[in-house]
Parts: sequence; C-alpha cells; structure tokens
Amino acid sequence: MLEKVKAYISKNQLSAEDGDSLWCVIDVDRWPQKQIEELHAFCAQKDNWHLVISNPSIEIWLLYHKRTDLSGLGIQTANDAKQALDKIEKGGYYYIKYLPLMLDAIENARNADSNPNGYMPELLQTKVYQLGRALYERMGKVRFEKFVASLPGIEKEILKRKMRNKRS
Repeated sequence: MLEKVKAYISKNQLSAEDGDSLWCVIDVDRWPQKQIEELHAFCAQKDNWHLVISNPSIEIWLLYHKRTDLSGLGIQTANDAKQALDKIEKGGYYYIKYLPLMLDAIENARNADSNPNGYMPELLQTKVYQLGRALYERMGKVRFEKFVASLPGIEKEILKRKMRNKRS
C-alpha cells in the first residue's frame, strides 16, 4: 500500500512544501495492521499528508450521514456495515442523497470519535470526518451550497453521457 502512495506522489509531483495535500482514505477490513502503521508513519512526516480510517469499513462514514449513533445496528464486520447501510437506504450509497448531508456526517462522526487525537478509530468510528471538514473549509459555505444545489444537473449530464456512450 505504501509503495502505491509513494508512486502516486511521484507521478503527480505532489509536494507538501508547495501546499499540496494528500489524503489516504482506508478502512481496516482490507489492510493488515502493520501496513496501516507504516502508512500512518509515512503520512505523519508531512503536515499536509493525512491518513483517515474507517473501522471496519467506509460504510461507517456513510452511516453517519443518516445516524448520530451506530451502537444499536449490530455491526461487527464490514459486511454488517454494508447490510446496515442497505437497510437504512435501499441500494446503499447514492451521492445525490448523501452529499447534502455531509455536514451532519462530520458532526455525527466527530461526536462519536472517542479518540480525536489518535489516528486509529475504534469499531463503529471513522476519521473520514476530518477530510470532510477540510473539504468544507476549503470550499466555504457558499460554494458548498452551490455544489449541492448543482447535483441534480450533474446527475442529468452523467446520464446523458452514458446514453451517448451506449449508442456509440
């Protein structure tokens, strides 16, 4: 995993000194603890390189868009999290429904974080809210609201392109 990150940095000529940011978003169900620790140590070398983790899977972040507390959902594994998300939102994640709720997710996940200064979240916790907060702060309230308002138009354009590609 670390070699992929280094290759990405090199290929894209990212430089923390030039103000570039790198955000590695992972979950614990796919990566051995040793690799997570190596990636954390690597990212900790630069102020603008970050590692954010969801435990056990990214679905925890998505669930915080819809829930303030995940303790009653019976989640122990990534598969449990996927099933819980599907029960709450048939079909699971759909960005048009979730992006407008990002500020709720940031607040819910931050409030649930039992170790806000640590890098490894406990089960049913996520650090992805840190990335969400950084994106929101970078965009600002007005641009974020405009982006959310533009989502239906973006969806229409995506569907048009898919239809054109099918005909080609």
